Amino acid sequence: MNKKNLRGALAFAAAVLLVYFLLLVLLVLTETGSPGSAIKGFGDALWYSLITLTTVGYGDLYPVTNAGRLIGSAFSLMSLGLTAFLTGAVVSVLMGRLFPSLRLLVHSGKPWIILTGEEEEVLAAEGGLRKKMPDALILTPEEGQDIRAVIQKRGRSERLFIFLLGSNAGKNIKDALEYHEEAGKLFVPATVCCRSPYGQGILPKEILLFDEESITGRLFWQKNGLTAQEKRIILIGSGRRADTLLEQGLLYNVISPGQALTYDVFNRKDNGSFVKNHYALLDGAFIPDESGDRVVFHEEAWNDDPRFWEGVSADPSACRIILCFENDDDSLSVMTELKRQFNVSCRFFLHPEENSCDLFTPEYMLQDEINSLARALHQIYQKDASVKTSWEDLDDFRQRSNMAAADHLLMKIRILLDDKDASFTEPDPALCERAFEKWKELSGNPEKKELLTDLLHTEHIRWMRFHLMNNWQYAPERDNAKRKHPLLVPFRELSEEEKAKDANSYELLGLIPAYRCCP
Repeated sequence: MNKKNLRGALAFAAAVLLVYFLLLVLLVLTETGSPGSAIKGFGDALWYSLITLTTVGYGDLYPVTNAGRLIGSAFSLMSLGLTAFLTGAVVSVLMGRLFPSLRLLVHSGKPWIILTGEEEEVLAAEGGLRKKMPDALILTPEEGQDIRAVIQKRGRSERLFIFLLGSNAGKNIKDALEYHEEAGKLFVPATVCCRSPYGQGILPKEILLFDEESITGRLFWQKNGLTAQEKRIILIGSGRRADTLLEQGLLYNVISPGQALTYDVFNRKDNGSFVKNHYALLDGAFIPDESGDRVVFHEEAWNDDPRFWEGVSADPSACRIILCFENDDDSLSVMTELKRQFNVSCRFFLHPEENSCDLFTPEYMLQDEINSLARALHQIYQKDASVKTSWEDLDDFRQRSNMAAADHLLMKIRILLDDKDASFTEPDPALCERAFEKWKELSGNPEKKELLTDLLHTEHIRWMRFHLMNNWQYAPERDNAKRKHPLLVPFRELSEEEKAKDANSYELLGLIPAYRCCP
């Protein structure tokens, strides 16, 4: 029982006692001295009230006056309330303390999952987690319940998962740090999943960040891959949704050397902050990674320049328009005006396409699949490494670098299998097997050396793109603290040994039967 409920119960009990005392006094005044009354004083009145309230009713004492009988009736009614109150109190104790403690004891040998947040998200997460871990004990603490007490009861043998899915990112991070520290003190093996777009790279590795915007951005490009004809991507929107979609598109759409994609961005509210946050990537008209890609941030509103849309309409198959406003009605309004007023007939997409609650699943919250692939890729890298490093010993950036490489697998499948129409939307095992067979055919055929070189070149561009996105820059000597790297150079300047390392991410296709390929 929390403090608020306890104060309410105490106030109720005080009021009942006061009423009881007043009735007792009135009973004494009305019955004492009345002809035929068996109630002679305060002691008799007290005895009569207790026998009546407890519903025993010996019948040895009873009121004879009308006022006394009325007071006796009040005691009878109070007895019903007292019975209900005592029953409720007992049930409350059993349900609130005893039964939950017994439930924890019974499930002490299983993983425990604690879910907090808004009801809709918690229900969605609970459904997905029950499918993945059917034997786990899932707890949804009531408001005011101390999660630390649950951590203290956990024990050291089985895993504890804590999902903080509230809409307040700052509170989620604060709670995540507190619970992670508490679990550490008690040596409880705990994984904390924190719903927040912030904190990457500064939180302990055991605290996983769950960012719906980044996930929806990744899924959008995987499900809606660029066709061979599309060379211009027009983003119209506002806020972090537009920023994240652009960021994920730049990371994912690395298809070939010299691909020359143009991203036109109409997001006046946040253009400046995006450029400042990615200064190494956007230092000039073109992205400095040999792709020929460029990002154009338009200062004017999307409907201020009719000549821009005339150019788009001249070759609609080469363009796509993505509308990513926070409000879907705004996106539909812009699409309607573009079609009516500017006669734009290229492909339109509304982002996001997914219901956000569909993302509250173990695959996305815990990132199990992509983590498995990233670990497998790290093992491939370790085969030729002079100094062996475990996955757990990698810093946050290197882990994320491997995850970014694993996230690009679907694009590699499309490249290897020449999927010009972007019809592949999921890297199922059959596609992975076909792509790996194609890779082995290319890598073992000297006559296909030029095509193989293009594949390695593409992977080097993707690797550079990820580092530039995180503001790494070239330097003759590597310095992780200052984000300097000697390999941020054109592909032709790499040694043959370094070029060969770009094949590692393609080798990962051969391990797909052992891992789920979809991140």
